[in-house]
Amino acid sequence: MINFMKLNRTELLHNGLIFETVEEAELFAQIVLEELEVRIGAEISNGLDCLKLAELDACTTQAESQAWLEKNRPDYREIVKAQSATLDQKIMALRERIPGLIAQDRRDFGDWPIEELGLGIRSLNCLKRAGLKTVRDILSYGDLSRIRNLSRSCVEEIGTAINSLTDKIYSEGNCEYSEEEFEAEIASLEAGMFPGDECEYSEEEFAE
Repeated sequence: MINFMKLNRTELLHNGLIFETVEEAELFAQIVLEELEVRIGAEISNGLDCLKLAELDACTTQAESQAWLEKNRPDYREIVKAQSATLDQKIMALRERIPGLIAQDRRDFGDWPIEELGLGIRSLNCLKRAGLKTVRDILSYGDLSRIRNLSRSCVEEIGTAINSLTDKIYSEGNCEYSEEEFEAEIASLEAGMFPGDECEYSEEEFAE
């Protein structure tokens, strides 16, 4: 399922949504988030009178909006989850009609084995001991620093390798590369798991 709270091109790739260009991927993500905001807003507004909606519109900060939601729509988290699941299902059902999407007759991004990321021995062994076998496993794990004996430099190495894979898929529009090609593409270590590639949203921001 798509993680709408962290929707970026890597998350799209994780779910097999591969576009011809980065620009198309970013535009699609923007359209999806706007649609989700509309759906959540409509559901939260359902059954509320004009005075209550005016109170919500008057909120100027995330903290104020959250406080209002907790008081007037304590079920807003369930609304966010339900609308996210519905939109995810619709996207997957209509994926063949999405403009710019590459046909999925190639290997899924998430299915790439970690052995083909060109990682060092220490990073590779730590991931294996943690039971992570594919790119999808890595992306689903969350904070890699929780893995025993995986240093910060190793986390940076893994993030750089995945970024390189992402860039290569978008730049050339396919998913079939050998281990040697990956090794040639891996850049110098960068800080953070996915540096400069995140666009995070909280549940409260969606509901505003």
